[in-house]
Amino acid sequence: MIEPNVKDIFLRKSILSLNKDLNILQMNGLEFEQQAYNKIASVQVVEIFDDEDRTKVLHHDCFYRLQCGIRLVKSQNDSDTEPSVYFEIQAEYDIVFGATGPVEIEELESFSSSDVISIAAWPYWKEHVASLCSKAGMNALAVQPPNPNEPIKITGKRQL
Repeated sequence: MIEPNVKDIFLRKSILSLNKDLNILQMNGLEFEQQAYNKIASVQVVEIFDDEDRTKVLHHDCFYRLQCGIRLVKSQNDSDTEPSVYFEIQAEYDIVFGATGPVEIEELESFSSSDVISIAAWPYWKEHVASLCSKAGMNALAVQPPNPNEPIKITGKRQL
């Protein structure tokens, strides 16, 4: 059974990008819309062993990969065309939960819709956005509360 208490949160990936045709000072006065997302991308179960021979499993950890993004896009009325992106921040976090024993695929899929995953990462994401905005020379973007997670469907199994 997956324990609902977060064991750890790791930043796995981070990207900040500014439109190649703009500099940060040119963004003043532009009309834009803010878009954001969060979603569970994958899950990994790790067995932690008690001995060098890997015969006794000490415990299991479940790593849920959360992708977060926020961007400023050109305001436009035509929804058929891809919007022009002025500024974007993306990040991936591994949210780690312990498990009391081996975990079945169905439990991993069911737990993926739990709000505890996004809620645990949200303070890290919010601080990350504020920090990167400051380093880029702009005011911090308002980070809205996370959207509910869509349950993932595990389609493959890979062992190391």
